[in-house]
Amino acid sequence: MGVKRSNGKTATEEIVSGATERVLKTISGLYEDGLGTGPGFIGLKAIAESPLLGLQMRKPRKKISVMIVGNHSAGKSSFINWYIGETVQKTGVAIETRGFTFVTSGRKRETLQGDATVRFYDHLSEFGKFPGVMSNLFTGLYKEYFKTLSSMEH
Repeated sequence: MGVKRSNGKTATEEIVSGATERVLKTISGLYEDGLGTGPGFIGLKAIAESPLLGLQMRKPRKKISVMIVGNHSAGKSSFINWYIGETVQKTGVAIETRGFTFVTSGRKRETLQGDATVRFYDHLSEFGKFPGVMSNLFTGLYKEYFKTLSSMEH
């Protein structure tokens, strides 16, 4: 790991954090204003909510989500455990992960299941329509994780 600066971040963490903030700001701008501000420019929200489409669009979240997928025994769980620095997912030859696990920062280490995960991530409310999904939906909250990459979740 690199040398921490006065703000508690390494140079690499500062670069990643700055890039992340720029991406999130651009996404938020597209949501509100589209490709520009002023007359003639409209954002994604206005387009979605127009009488023609009549869709409800959620405001972009302040965290980036990353989905990790791969073949059986490809090392997805091992990678997550290495990245977080804790045992988040079980690993081994006979272990097969069933379900979806969201890993994010929290005040304390905690695991949420089913409905609690949907309350934590309200944009997942439609998952309840699919049989068997709620019982296989989890969120892991990790305190150490928050200290290093607070604007990302996986």
